[in-house]
Amino acid sequence: MGFRFRKRIKILPGVYLNLSARGVSFSFGRKGLHYTVSSSGKRTASVGLPGTGMSYSKTSKASTGGKWLFPVVLAFLLVVLILYLRNQGVSFPDLFAKFFPKGES
Repeated sequence: MGFRFRKRIKILPGVYLNLSARGVSFSFGRKGLHYTVSSSGKRTASVGLPGTGMSYSKTSKASTGGKWLFPVVLAFLLVVLILYLRNQGVSFPDLFAKFFPKGES
């Protein structure tokens, strides 16, 4: 049995950042239906019936032309996160000052 590492971080409802020993990926969706894009360009779509244990997934192999997808998804998620935070009333100068206080070196 080999060593495995996997961590799933919820970014927004239905959007997850997946970290593993092999790399990074993003997942979109909910129970029963989700789509995953990996940093290598591999894409996986999964459909299932929650509670039954039955599911179907289709994985497309990473191609040299598919590597552009991950940076596009990352940029899209950053824009969505910024819009979400602005909608929640978060002030970016205050948020920036919280993480990078003046006078610290």
